[in-house]
Amino acid sequence: MVEHGEYKVTVEKDIINVTFIGMFNEVASANVCSIVEDIINEMNGARFCMLFNMLEYEGSTPEAHTVGDKHFEWLEKQNCHGRAIVVSQKALIYIARSEQASLRNSNIENKMFEAVQDARTWLLSLMT
Repeated sequence: MVEHGEYKVTVEKDIINVTFIGMFNEVASANVCSIVEDIINEMNGARFCMLFNMLEYEGSTPEAHTVGDKHFEWLEKQNCHGRAIVVSQKALIYIARSEQASLRNSNIENKMFEAVQDARTWLLSLMT
């Protein structure tokens, strides 16, 4: 199966930045989750936050949501102190939450933003 959806993963101090572009299938979701999990595993238990830039995200297939749900279930057991979601179409986040029980039942503090800088500022405040 061909990967659908583009992503970029970077690390800035203790913030993992993930940018989603387009519509995601399970292949793209599995690949981006694998990259993020490798980064977190290399942190050896250090605390971190995540910034999801979803300004150009268009949605995910049901299979991609299944992959994401397993990833977020795994993330609950890591030392993640916060998730900031930057989004212009909040409906897409509500759909993801309805498809992924691990997002609905998360113990990780999370908040939605319209601007990346506001999200970054909030995450930095969690890490002090």
